Amino acid sequence: MRDKRKTRTKDLVRRHQSGAQECAASDLLRRIGVLVNFPADDPQAQVRNAALLQGLQELGWTVGRNLRIDFRWGAANADGSKMAALQNPSQSNP
Repeated sequence: MRDKRKTRTKDLVRRHQSGAQECAASDLLRRIGVLVNFPADDPQAQVRNAALLQGLQELGWTVGRNLRIDFRWGAANADGSKMAALQNPSQSNP
């Protein structure tokens, strides 16, 4: 039973990776939003941002080629987070 689950999990991971690579290879620009609870110049935020970009690049996503990321920085309190999350990304600067 355990081997069956392990095999099924591996199959799902493989399918997900190949699907992500196919999407990443397309000419279509995908857009994601990232809500960050730190100011943009916070060193910890910069480390996390770099890790996110590296992980996406390892999966075939490149900012400007097939990916756009809209960051909302400094939403350190509940009201700020809610306002940032409700902001329409299409109204932000490219």
